[in-house]
Amino acid sequence: MIIADSLNIGYKDKVVVHDLSFSLDKGMFIALIGANGAGKSTLMNRLAGKKIAVVGNKPGVTKGQQWLKSNKDLEILDTPGIL
Repeated sequence: MIIADSLNIGYKDKVVVHDLSFSLDKGMFIALIGANGAGKSTLMNRLAGKKIAVVGNKPGVTKGQQWLKSNKDLEILDTPGIL
């Protein structure tokens, strides 16, 4: 299980997600949807505990599919959005 409580995420001097709380049980499948540059890949990196997904402060940084694997229980697929 993954639990986040009042999580703030961002990069450098810009916070893109404020006060996020959720829990994920083992075996769950979820979709994370948001506008370009909203912090989706940044959140995925935070969940994986690694800087695997390429992120930036402009839209369109994610160019192709990226699998983020932090352990045997968490696998995240990051895909490009629609510009």
